[in-house]
Amino acid sequence: MVVATLTLGVGIAANTIIFSVAQKILLHSIEYPDQQRLTFVSRGYPGYPQGGGNFTYPAYRDMVQQNSSFDELAAFQSFGALALTDGSEAVRVNINYVTPSYLQLLGAQTTLGRVFRHEEDRWADADPVIVLSYGFWQREFGGRSDIVGRIIHLNQQPFTVVGVAAKTFRDSPGAMDTGEAVDAWLPLGLSFRLTGLSDPNNRNAAILWGIGHLKRGVSLRSARTDFNAINERLAKEYAVSDSGFTLVVKPLKDQLVGQFYSPLWLLLGGSFFILLIGCANVANLLLARLVARQRELAIRGALGATPVRLARQMLAENVVLLALASAVGVAIADFGLKALQLWGRLNLPSCAVLPRSLHDRELDTCISDHAVGLWFRSSACGLAD
Repeated sequence: MVVATLTLGVGIAANTIIFSVAQKILLHSIEYPDQQRLTFVSRGYPGYPQGGGNFTYPAYRDMVQQNSSFDELAAFQSFGALALTDGSEAVRVNINYVTPSYLQLLGAQTTLGRVFRHEEDRWADADPVIVLSYGFWQREFGGRSDIVGRIIHLNQQPFTVVGVAAKTFRDSPGAMDTGEAVDAWLPLGLSFRLTGLSDPNNRNAAILWGIGHLKRGVSLRSARTDFNAINERLAKEYAVSDSGFTLVVKPLKDQLVGQFYSPLWLLLGGSFFILLIGCANVANLLLARLVARQRELAIRGALGATPVRLARQMLAENVVLLALASAVGVAIADFGLKALQLWGRLNLPSCAVLPRSLHDRELDTCISDHAVGLWFRSSACGLAD
């Protein structure tokens, strides 16, 4: 009984852990509005045609003016941290420099204030305004309700806080490069002045990525054809700086978690076979136990027990076995998810990391629902003795 319980428990735990991670990454990795129309725009380089490389500010300006595929094309630069210099000690601030439509495309809501307006960003300069992340606002400003309109200093320069992002908002593209959560957002037009990067006139300073929102009715294939044509025009017009590259358009989700698709499907298949092998082993154990109990069952029959009553007794015993195995499986899965959570924060993009609290309602539901499903699946493995 103990061996059977542990065997089934390990199978259920393995399936629950892998399913929980796969559900978070494959199904709920990004939860942005209209995400099926969100794309990631980057450069492909010789030997790296799949994209992921940066393009320049002038190239971005040309793409905005020449493309016919997107109703919005935002750019961002997630490199160039600044220091909050208002306290006795400087505090490092992870900045994502964005065009105003960036936060709007990702559906950023605010707890306080607002996101950027279009007029607050210009090609060569921008208003000194800033939007804080919820975590940074809580950590550095104690969640002060009067933060909007307040002047804070980054690298000893003043910025006006215009908003605080909602607690649930995750800037997954912004965390893609550094692996660190974004603390605040600044207009992209400030980047060159603050960091020396994203020079609006330098076609060799490639530091930007793009997020595009496809027009209704425009397919990904059409967008790729459109950007291939733009790339050819730029290569002819700016042969020294823009030739030898390609412009790559792919679904945003593929860029963020695409590298995890194949490993996760392999893990899902492997965990299923672990459970299947466990079912087969337990079935053999119970069949052997049934053979050893033939005399007992014969005596019960001779004393008047009907076949239905004997079957009911066997079913009750197996229900107890499966309930114990499910409890053991969930306990092991909870421990395993804690370990995976620690690993995931270091190795997975922020959009794919499991919730910080393992008692998050969504994760608890996922574990319990999947364990129940495996309980019923196990009951179909021929375990009734």
